[in-house]
Amino acid sequence: MFLRSLAIGFPHGLWFGILSCGFLGGASMAGAAPTVVAVRAGGLQKGRMVGGPWQAEGGALVARGLHRYLYARGYFTGDVHVHARLTLDKLSHTAASVMINRHDTFGFDGSENRIFIAGPAFSRRTRFLQPATDYLTPGKPFDLDIIRKGGMLRVTINGKLVFERPDTRQTFGTVALRPWRATMRVHEFTVSGNLDKERMMSEQLSEAQHIPVVDLSQQRERHTFIAKGTPEIYQGHPTTVLMADGKTMFAVWSIGHGGHAGPMAKSTDGGRTWASIPTPEEWKKTWNCPSIYRLTDPQGKERLFVFTARPNMTHSYSEDEGKTWSPVRELGMPCVMTFSSIVRRSDGSYLGMYHKGPDGKDRTPLACWQTVSRDGGLTWGPPVLAATKENCNPCEPFMFWSPDREQLACLLRENSHTGCSLMMFSEDEGETWSQPVFTPWGLSGDRHAGVYTKDGRLVVCFRDMAPESPTRGHFLAWVGTWEDVVRGRPGQYRIKLLQSYAGGDCGYPGVELLPDGTIVATTYIKYDNGPNKHSVVSVHFRLDETDPIARKENKQLTQVDLWTSGKGSHTYRIPAIAKTTKSTLLAFCEARREGRSDAGNIDMVTRRSTDGGQTWGEDIVVWDDAGNTCGNPCPVIDQETGTIHLLMTWNLGADHERLICDGTAKDTRRVYVARSTDDGLTWTKPEEITATTKKPDWTWYATGPGNGIQLTTGPHKGRLIVPCDHKTTRTSEYFSHVIHSDDHGKSWQLSGIVPCDKANECTIVELPDGTLMLNMRNADRSKRQRLVATSADGGTTWSQASPQEQLPEPICQASLISLAEGGLLFSNPGNATDRKMMTISQSTDQGKSWSARCLLANGPAAYSCMVQVDGDTVACLYESGDKNPYQAITLALIPLRWFE
Repeated sequence: MFLRSLAIGFPHGLWFGILSCGFLGGASMAGAAPTVVAVRAGGLQKGRMVGGPWQAEGGALVARGLHRYLYARGYFTGDVHVHARLTLDKLSHTAASVMINRHDTFGFDGSENRIFIAGPAFSRRTRFLQPATDYLTPGKPFDLDIIRKGGMLRVTINGKLVFERPDTRQTFGTVALRPWRATMRVHEFTVSGNLDKERMMSEQLSEAQHIPVVDLSQQRERHTFIAKGTPEIYQGHPTTVLMADGKTMFAVWSIGHGGHAGPMAKSTDGGRTWASIPTPEEWKKTWNCPSIYRLTDPQGKERLFVFTARPNMTHSYSEDEGKTWSPVRELGMPCVMTFSSIVRRSDGSYLGMYHKGPDGKDRTPLACWQTVSRDGGLTWGPPVLAATKENCNPCEPFMFWSPDREQLACLLRENSHTGCSLMMFSEDEGETWSQPVFTPWGLSGDRHAGVYTKDGRLVVCFRDMAPESPTRGHFLAWVGTWEDVVRGRPGQYRIKLLQSYAGGDCGYPGVELLPDGTIVATTYIKYDNGPNKHSVVSVHFRLDETDPIARKENKQLTQVDLWTSGKGSHTYRIPAIAKTTKSTLLAFCEARREGRSDAGNIDMVTRRSTDGGQTWGEDIVVWDDAGNTCGNPCPVIDQETGTIHLLMTWNLGADHERLICDGTAKDTRRVYVARSTDDGLTWTKPEEITATTKKPDWTWYATGPGNGIQLTTGPHKGRLIVPCDHKTTRTSEYFSHVIHSDDHGKSWQLSGIVPCDKANECTIVELPDGTLMLNMRNADRSKRQRLVATSADGGTTWSQASPQEQLPEPICQASLISLAEGGLLFSNPGNATDRKMMTISQSTDQGKSWSARCLLANGPAAYSCMVQVDGDTVACLYESGDKNPYQAITLALIPLRWFE
């Protein structure tokens, strides 16, 4: 499929929105800019280690190494104050420094042991200042302060001014310490300033991605030179087009970086061999990044168009497949680059998008503009502004359709390169666009272009610029689906296509899909370390070649929707998942037949997988009680008998929660259990157990939802336990409690109640010492963090509930499991404001501390349930969508290597 457009449906109520600081922020005085304390008294707080560990030693964090960094968590704007108390072991050209925004460097010890500066915040070129010994003594602590206030940037060491200059930029960016060839001891490290919350989330994403990389860059048999560079000639910035026969291709490029157009080559064998073809001499008078397209007018006439940026955007076209060309014509649209993307709309018109700075110049702030042609590209209408973003520089747009062509998406390079790239969405064929938001981490790069493969997957090529990426600066392909993009998911894997031997100077790809499934990705790149300048090179690859390599790494995240709302039922909600004694996975949910409401005609359904979640059988209806509500699945497996016990709740379809709680319902909430003794194929008629599990003055009641456990140690070994919650008559108080069975599920009894009236839906684990831990949804909307209680007597009594500051929540159900290898995993929407960002956090100290390790989806997400599949994989079944969290129930299979 030819694709200069790939796209994705996305709501205008964007899921990124204004993000909560959550666990990223620091304390601040009322009215003052917040302070992020990265290191205090030598202890790591709101800091982030990159490239390797920093060791706690003698009241400091200590590291040495060329690629180790210590970041303060946050992206800062406005007036900023960076303070660090540091010690360097020596002054010997170590290049130890502070990095601001990844581009700006204040170095303590450069050439001739002099302080040095580099980067736009300090100096466009590297400058060496005073001798380091004027300010520093090896082995002795010193205080560094970098202060931007009132339009001035000042740097002091031990109170002595080292450097100052005007700085009126709004952005400041990230801040990191870099030891390089010194041993750096960090005693204190804080940054005060306004926090760009959306950028902060972009920074956080870089920590959460474990997407595998398949390296094809050294498989030179895949590479084809279209134009070789020489010591004198730089071949740059190509684009390609595939003709209707599926094998003829054209490529155009420029001579020099941003230089003149003119060269063109043609291939008649799918890009395996190329021959230069003559072009008009006047093309050499046009400049910068030519692009080539096939466009068809309303009469069905197809033409090849070559566009260039200067002067004032030009085009020349051919009506005979490149044999002859029309005179160059200016279109009167000043720009930095010509169209980097053109898509055809349903009415036959073409939408073209490009970028420029003020007055069409290549300077900030950059913005994207669009224009429409209704005559097949010959003329273009007045340009209109398509994309801007505060503190960002969107450029080089790439538009693409959703698979159903209902929506249009656009990936954007973010030219400050301080976080992830940008994306925006349109539901009216580009007439209006959502505000740009940050892409998933794995899609962060420059000049995207891509295709859909025959199996519906998406392959997008670009220069990798993802924060802390091991392939940053090289030519890359991302493999995933449109659902991955729209829901903010990591994708399946990435492919390193070519190694750049000139830093990040590569990219600007053409990407074509041949009929046999071969993808031809073309770029400009310095191909090796020799004297030759950049060449134009193509890479040929197929996903059936790269898929097995990605799977072999055992790091590939896979996600699939098990239920989609609107297909079979109006809505599917409330997921649960369990693994039987025969290693079968059972996924459960509520099939809400006629609406999204928590009451009404709701059936309990399950699906089975006998191959670790790779394939799934059809729905099995566990319980259908006509128009009544059968819900809140909470399965528990008896490991001794193999019986699967599915705890559920029931109420009349007309009895909503409010009516049940205020006593005006026709009936009440009741508790049931169904059983399966044949690995989930068939189920017994549900048996009511309300009398032994619910007190008379309780109104609302919920089992789970999620999964139960069987105790493995202590005096209650073998006990089955199911977490539940309830309300008491005519109150707004929620309580968490558990129920248990000591006779292999034949009977069920009420156990202990957590002494907290603000806790409801809960999830349970058994710790290695036999202690039970109950992790609870916090019903106090002013707190927005999970609650935890413990029991030392098998669930009979419970401790007071304690808040978990490291587990923010938007008031939502969650899942907690213990791993066979030790440790805990916790899944929930990891955002304190909205149900979005399905995050898996890990604890290696039995829940005393937590770290976010895996972001399954940055889009809308709600309820979830996890289970360990085997020694290599964890499954998470969760509610997801792009417009709201209740559009699908998605299964994610996550390699345990992600948590190493």
